[in-house]
Amino acid sequence: MSKGQVDAPIELFVAVIILAMSMTLAFYVMNTSSEAQCIAELRSEVRSLESAMVDVAIGSPPTSREATFNMKSCGTKRIEGLRFVKYTQVDFCRQCTGYTQGCWKIEPVYIDSADGILRPLTDASMCIQMPMDMGVEDEYIPKPPQGYLVNPSNIDTIHCIPLGTTACVDLESGRSCSLDVPQSVLSDQYWRTLGRVQGESVFVFKLTKRLYLGTTGITTGQKGYISVCAMKKETAASR
Repeated sequence: MSKGQVDAPIELFVAVIILAMSMTLAFYVMNTSSEAQCIAELRSEVRSLESAMVDVAIGSPPTSREATFNMKSCGTKRIEGLRFVKYTQVDFCRQCTGYTQGCWKIEPVYIDSADGILRPLTDASMCIQMPMDMGVEDEYIPKPPQGYLVNPSNIDTIHCIPLGTTACVDLESGRSCSLDVPQSVLSDQYWRTLGRVQGESVFVFKLTKRLYLGTTGITTGQKGYISVCAMKKETAASR
């Protein structure tokens, strides 16, 4: 047997290994690129939602805007819900420039496949550039927790999905929610959350500026807040 005949199987084996490694690397790059593009799309939707909230916050009642959000899957990160959260601990506001007493944020959340913990998708989360004393309430429950509405009008509770009031979102199939946030943080923040609803992943948020008369801390008078009505896309289209 010639030397060439002996070397041929070895060269073929090496070529197969190189090809397999190249394909693995190519698939990894493709998946990473696809996940990054997906997260960029999520962030764009969060930015549109944040912009709509700011418009409503600085507007006069009953200023209203709508924004759409798709709870899609980006690689291994399947978005399970969306949180509107008011952080009073500045450690959670490092990405929010100019806010030293706390901040409002929009956080898409997913379940980490490594440990089953519900976490915010940081790359798609965004600070809401509005005053800390601006409230965010649930249109499904038109009466604010303090005081009463001033000149209530166009309240739509029929089409709205109730929002949660804890850091956990309602998970499909009755799955439990695990968090890695200390209890002191959980109890000291303000949460409004929406999870997937019966397999639905695309939602329309109708945001309306409202006023209520009541007491917040030591201040009494008219206070502005954003009333949030979360709807399934089909419901919003049929109104």
